[in-house]
Amino acid sequence: MPVDQDGGDVGFGGRVGAVPDFGASHLGGLEAALAEPDAQPALEVFLAATMRQSSGARTALHAELGVSELLGLMALMAPPGTSSAELDDVADLILITGTEGFATAAGVALLRAWAAIGPPATRDRAHRTAEALIAGGLPDPVWSAAVGRPLPGTCWRHTYAGGHLNAITLTFSYADGAHAVTVLTDDRCDGIKDVWVSDDVPALLADTQALVQVQPGSSFRFVDPGYAAAQVRTAQNAEPCPEVECQEVNLALTGRLLDARLDLLQAHD
Repeated sequence: MPVDQDGGDVGFGGRVGAVPDFGASHLGGLEAALAEPDAQPALEVFLAATMRQSSGARTALHAELGVSELLGLMALMAPPGTSSAELDDVADLILITGTEGFATAAGVALLRAWAAIGPPATRDRAHRTAEALIAGGLPDPVWSAAVGRPLPGTCWRHTYAGGHLNAITLTFSYADGAHAVTVLTDDRCDGIKDVWVSDDVPALLADTQALVQVQPGSSFRFVDPGYAAAQVRTAQNAEPCPEVECQEVNLALTGRLLDARLDLLQAHD
């Protein structure tokens, strides 16, 4: 659970997603893949670890988190100065060189999520790769038609005591349940400090409202989804301001999922 430096817990209610346990050898493999022109062996090692991590992705949300975490780790391990376009090229290279690595039910699930929320320049290749594997006999996830398009729901804003930390929560639902993406912004830097995902929206809402009752100076209000999305986009335009390493990692691992959910809210506005 994230903790801000003022001592308050800022994550509640069924948080899902964590730093994948790829191990140092896999992270080193990714670093080599980003640095070397002939990167196929390193990419295959990293992709194999990704498949193991994604083997339990039985829902659209967990598959989306798998993609977001994979792409976030790429960004974390990239050499300094690597551009977003260069990271997209590496993502595309994973799809080109790793077809055999995706040839499992978990791989198809990951590709379906990738085609929905991955870097736009790589989505078509992810879709075509998934279709080819399904044509070859692998099962298509039952949720594949809906992935990337959950129904937007209630949003709220929780301002912590002191007034500078704001937790903006965006909720969404698939047929198998609701989830929330919470973005912690800091008015002292105008940017994003932390992001976390919850798969228990009622518990998250109850925990947040309970905290407001015992935290003098804090406040809570429901907000329009369009307003919530605009507030988060504004914070995204500023420099991120994590204060501890776990917050920096959270920002990277949830970045692609957050972008996809903001695009969805803005499309519905």
